Amino acid sequence: MSFLQLPVVASLKFALRWGGILLAVAGLLLATAFAVFSIWFLPNLEHYREELAGQLSRQTGRVVTIRQLQGQWLGVAPRLDLYGVTMANPRDGAALSFDRVSLTPAWRSLLVWSPRFSHIVVDGPVIDLVRGRDGVLYLNGFDISSGTGGHAGDGSAANWWLNQSSLVINNAKLSWQDELLGLPRFRLDKGQAEFSSGLFGHGLKITGQPSAALGRAIALSAQWRGDDVRAWKDWLGELRVDWQGVKVSPWSRYLKQWGGVRSGEGDGVFEVAFSHGRVDRLKTNIALKNAAYAPTDAGELNVPKLGGQLEVVRDGDKYRIEARNLTLASTTGLAFDRSRISGFW
Repeated sequence: MSFLQLPVVASLKFALRWGGILLAVAGLLLATAFAVFSIWFLPNLEHYREELAGQLSRQTGRVVTIRQLQGQWLGVAPRLDLYGVTMANPRDGAALSFDRVSLTPAWRSLLVWSPRFSHIVVDGPVIDLVRGRDGVLYLNGFDISSGTGGHAGDGSAANWWLNQSSLVINNAKLSWQDELLGLPRFRLDKGQAEFSSGLFGHGLKITGQPSAALGRAIALSAQWRGDDVRAWKDWLGELRVDWQGVKVSPWSRYLKQWGGVRSGEGDGVFEVAFSHGRVDRLKTNIALKNAAYAPTDAGELNVPKLGGQLEVVRDGDKYRIEARNLTLASTTGLAFDRSRISGFW
């Protein structure tokens, strides 16, 4: 038997032959797609702009406008840029708006027969969150808490977003107002968000510049495994929140059930690991100064300094607790000075 007749060589020749055929077919499809996009689609963009805005308006039940639609071919896929996208607000008329939305379709859309994007970029969104006097949570006038209207409550929209490969939000402006508690409007500028999805799960990073009344900076990051928001109790992952110079007083009315925190300012890190609807580990590191705390059944306690690390870890049916470098100073002196406390329940 000659070398060329060996089974492994024959298998290799077969794989190379079919690999070449598949590569040629892929190249032909890519060339065809490029020709269709360049010759047929691009010259009719203005027609598709109106059609796309009309379709979105019919699906959402709100008037959607797109000021400009552009397209170009980048690498092996097209990219669409939508400029001046607005959606009418059904509550007070302030539209949900985006400076630019950039969409890069993914070829795997043909395999799952559903829109998939390898990259989505949103520039300059203006997001307004309000808890109304009726207790309903509104996103730019849209009810997002009751699950009413269309398929808002079945999780399909959120699951669709989780199936996208990459989403980047640049220069977002976020405002929050609680009409139920009668609180003033809080604002977050220069918001940045990055979402990624892959074989090993999902990742999310959010940073922003809060208003001076809230603090200096805040950042959130999360990693988790789980693709169905309806089965969120089966997810597992980690969440981390970093804050700098956060001021407690604007949020004091949310803390009434633990007693009233009148004031305070500090830095901190909060981390939590979770799985199957339970907290596996909670860890926090805080440094708070000039706090005033009023328990529900006692007088006000002034705390010039509070800091340390607290960790709670689930161990079977028990939780282990450990506090390290715990420092607590009242107006009468130190109660704890770099102390350590451990226990379980």
